Order: sequence, then C-alpha cells, then structure tokens
Amino acid sequence: MFHIFSIDGSVFKKEIVMKKIALIVLAICLFSATMWSQEEKKVELYVNTGLSFPSQIPFQTREFSNNFNLGYIFGGGLGYEFSPGVSLICNFDYNKFFYKEDTPIEDNSISIFSVSGNLKATLFTQSNSTFIYLIYGIGFSRFTTSTLSTRLVGPETQSTFSFLFGAGFDATVTETSSFFMESKYGISIANCKEVGYIPLKLGVKFKL
Repeated sequence: MFHIFSIDGSVFKKEIVMKKIALIVLAICLFSATMWSQEEKKVELYVNTGLSFPSQIPFQTREFSNNFNLGYIFGGGLGYEFSPGVSLICNFDYNKFFYKEDTPIEDNSISIFSVSGNLKATLFTQSNSTFIYLIYGIGFSRFTTSTLSTRLVGPETQSTFSFLFGAGFDATVTETSSFFMESKYGISIANCKEVGYIPLKLGVKFKL
C-alpha cells in the first residue's frame, strides 16, 4: 500500500539534493559500463519482472492504499562485481499502479519510472549455489498520472529523487547465469509528499 505524508520546509533543498544524487547514479552507471571489457565474468546483466505493492507505514494517511490496486514492474540493470559478493548496479525499473474499480474517480493510473545506483552485498550462502544479499540504492523517479485530477502526485508528470533498500537471493543455474528474487522498499518524494512502494522482482542475471 502507498503511504503519503507532508514534508517539512527542507523541501526547498530538493534541487541541490537531486544534483548530488544524479552525480552518484551517473558515476555508478559509468563505472559499470567502463568495466565491461576490463575483466571477464565481472560484468552482470539483469532482466526482471514482477509485482509492485502500494505501501504505507503505521499512522500515515491511507490515500494510496484506499485508491490503488497491486501493480506490476519490469526492468533491468547493469552491474559490476568489484570484489567477491559485492557489486555496484545501475537499475532501470518501470512500476505501474491502477485505481481500484470502486474509486469515485475517472479511469486513472500512476506509473513510476526509476533509475538508481545500488550497492549489493552478499551476506551468506545457503548452499554452494544460493546466495542471500542486501541491496541499497538512490536515484531518480519519474511519476506520470493519466489525469490531472489526481491529488496523489500533483502535476501530470514530475521527476523526483528516491531511496531504496531491500534483500534478495541468487540461485545459480550455470557458471554464467542465475535466477534471482528481490524485494525493495522504495521511497520517493512527489508533490511534497512521501510515496512508498514495495516491488517484488523475479529475474535472471547473466555474467558477461
């Protein structure tokens, strides 16, 4: 479920923060790309799809949870394993949520396209082929709503910064490929409000 609450006066610093985040995300993406040809089997290619859950925390407004259904996500990423079990990843994800049928608003939806730089660190292995990991990221989100009447994210389109953290596991299939399942908690600022969602990804990772 989505949750929203008002942000205080520190929002005026948004542009400065977004520029800093842009530099960090760009640095991670460039680092991953430049490592492509330097070492074998260190570059990682991710392809994923799954479900995205509107989210909220206790004591916050239920505006999103009362108006939106479970959504979907698809995306991908490019990473580089710079030490055993530790990778930098640039992710590209598209989330979409639809209004519930009983909502007294015209046909509507909200999509969130995000670009993020992430640090992935393996915690331990359950076997020789299964790896449990944590992942943290920062980046940008682009909100798009199908009508201007919504009060949930403000303008029809807007860009903002986002923070993500979560966990997942890799299950090795071959020497150069594995399946993974991953869940993150994503927090973005839209219309001076905080928006939360939880994507559950299923995908394939390839070592190049």
